[in-house]
Amino acid sequence: MDVVGALIAILKADPAVPTDNILGGTLPRDINKSLPEMTVVLRRAGGPQAASYQEWSNKRVDVDCFGADDKEASDLWDVVYATLRQLRRTVQDGVLIHRCDCTADGTSFVDPVATWPICAGTFMVTVADIAAA
Repeated sequence: MDVVGALIAILKADPAVPTDNILGGTLPRDINKSLPEMTVVLRRAGGPQAASYQEWSNKRVDVDCFGADDKEASDLWDVVYATLRQLRRTVQDGVLIHRCDCTADGTSFVDPVATWPICAGTFMVTVADIAAA
C-alpha cells in the first residue's frame, strides 16, 4: 500500500494547504539548491508490527515542512497537521486509511543539508494491508 502517495493526494486536494510542492521521499537536488519555498516532504519511517493474521497495520510517516523562514515552516506544519489529524476513515488511491494520529508534534530547526528552515513531525497511520476500492 502506498500510504505516502495517498497522504500526498489528500494534502494536494485540500485547499487549505498553501503549496503544491508536496513530495514523497526527499527533496530533489534541483529544489535543494534553489531558494527556500514552502515544500512538504513525507516519507515512510517504520512502525510497530501487527499480528500476522491481521489485515491492517500502523505505518509511521515523517512529515517535513520547509519554508523561507521559521514562521513559514511552522505555519505550514500547522496546516498539514490540521488536515491529517482530522482524517476520518477514507479510501484514497486504493489505500484504506482508518486513522492518522500525530505521535510527534512539529519541531523547528534548520535542515543541515538543504540549510532551509524546517518544522518536522511524525504521524502513525493505520491502514488496511489489502487494496480497497
